[in-house]
Amino acid sequence: AGRNAYVNTLYTRDAAGSVQRLPVAAAEGMEQGAASLSPDGSKLYLTRWSYDRGTPASAIFVATKAGSGWSEPVRLGAAVNADGANARHPFVTPDGRYLLFASDRAGGQGKYDIWAAPLSGGEPGAPVNLGSSINTADDDESPFYHAPTGTLVFASRGRVGLGGLDLYSAQGAVGGSWAAPQNLGYPVNSNRDDSYFSTASPDRLLKGAVISSDRGSDACLSLYSVDKQYRTFMGGSIVDCKTQVPLEGVQIALDGRGTTTAADGSYLVEVSSETMLSLQATRAGYLDGSFNVKRSPGSSDTVFNTVLCLDPVAMDTAVAVTPPATDNTVLFDFAKYSLRRETQATLDQLAGILKRERSLRLVISGYTDQVGTEAYNQKLSRERAEACRRYLLGKGIDAGRIEVVAKGACCPLKPETTPDGQDDPAARQANRRVEFDIKLTR
Repeated sequence: AGRNAYVNTLYTRDAAGSVQRLPVAAAEGMEQGAASLSPDGSKLYLTRWSYDRGTPASAIFVATKAGSGWSEPVRLGAAVNADGANARHPFVTPDGRYLLFASDRAGGQGKYDIWAAPLSGGEPGAPVNLGSSINTADDDESPFYHAPTGTLVFASRGRVGLGGLDLYSAQGAVGGSWAAPQNLGYPVNSNRDDSYFSTASPDRLLKGAVISSDRGSDACLSLYSVDKQYRTFMGGSIVDCKTQVPLEGVQIALDGRGTTTAADGSYLVEVSSETMLSLQATRAGYLDGSFNVKRSPGSSDTVFNTVLCLDPVAMDTAVAVTPPATDNTVLFDFAKYSLRRETQATLDQLAGILKRERSLRLVISGYTDQVGTEAYNQKLSRERAEACRRYLLGKGIDAGRIEVVAKGACCPLKPETTPDGQDDPAARQANRRVEFDIKLTR
């Protein structure tokens, strides 16, 4: 009889998607798989198994890199492969300090337990059971440790799950303690067997992950990719700094998105994956508030809760405002309403004041010289005032805080003719203007 070609062995897949058989010698009558590389790529720990009347008998072997190939795998000693017991599913931690594996050896919590053996020069020492926080009375196996999030992922039959083997995660450190395991849920888990988790993600546990599952219609173990879209929210409340009363109607700008606080002062905004976030909070009658928060990527959906207080503007005292120009006035060319460069500079100062002092509003009054009809000058004066208004709106000033008044040719600052009846161009220029009147909102 010829050799059975339908046995498990090891394969690699490159970035281009090409799958190649790994050049590791196979043993006659045995299958091999469930392997793990040392961090430097020099050693390959793998499982070999055979069947005795339908029951698998397994042990862990190690092969050493030799040129472009691998040495003949060597069975590890009794520290891992205890006499009369099975060992399988090796995993070398990313720091190379531990070999995690599953075994039904004596001294465990039940059937297959997860153990950690310290590594020295690639050789495992005496293993330690991960304890009852991880292991159960049933099978616990297929360990994987994700160093960036400090998370152990493993498969278990001994916990309430979706069915069969389910994948669980537990925060902690190998050689230390572990938090209570959490079921990774659907769609990572199914009502069939789900195990053999792996990811190369530098930050998120379920980013670019791969699992093994027999959930398919053929009921055979197949590889499935898992790429969760993590969501991050910034939430919290805005209160009055003096009274600590929640503030309703505060405008929140965060990560290019906006919202308004509810009656209880609360807000919730979904934000991007950026690690540095900046929040701006504004409301009439209060000084603007802001804060920055730096966050670290998590392994799950995240909500950051913050409380920010706004200082009220003293309404019964005068507000000191630095005028944007000597006489709060900007000038225009003859028959024009386009903004001069110096006019834009004055408007920029005004915008800064209005953003800082939310209790202020602005009246913009447009004027012309006395050349032209009354109707023409009324229209031109409004266009001049509207040009200033549009500029301020473009700077983020709320339209409700700006009032436009068209004065036409009324109220000249200077007579436009000299005492001898000659035209005075300088006076006409002074009268072609817009005036800004800053008022306190009450």
